[in-house]
Amino acid sequence: MRPGCPSRRRCGALCANCRAEWSSSAYRTVQEELSNALRHAPGSPVRVELDHAREGLGVTVVNGPATEPATERTPRETGEGHALTGMRERVAMLGGRLALRPAGEGGFEVAAFLPACGTEEPGG
Repeated sequence: MRPGCPSRRRCGALCANCRAEWSSSAYRTVQEELSNALRHAPGSPVRVELDHAREGLGVTVVNGPATEPATERTPRETGEGHALTGMRERVAMLGGRLALRPAGEGGFEVAAFLPACGTEEPGG
C-alpha cells in the first residue's frame, strides 16, 4: 500500500499455481487503481480485496472520497489517461470481466474477475 494512505486489505486463499498472466493482470489492476485513487482522491482510504475461488480470481479495489485537494494536472501532462482502457483490455484478454462504478459517499470501485485460474495453458 502507499505511505500516508489509510488502507485495508483482505486476501482469501490465493492460487499457488496461477499462470503469470493472471498474477500480472491482478497486480496491474491493483496498481492502476491505487494510482487512480492517489491522483483523483488524494488522502482517501483504500480497500483491496483478493478472493481466489475454484472459478477464478476476484480483485476489488475501493477508495473513499478525497480528503485532500486533487491535482489539476491533465492526462496529457502526466502521460496517463488510458489506465481504465488498459485494465479493461488486460482483463478481457483473459476472458474476465471488469466493473467500474461509484462507491458510497463519493468513492470509486473497480472489481475484476479473472476466470479459471488453473494450471493448464490455453489450447494445451
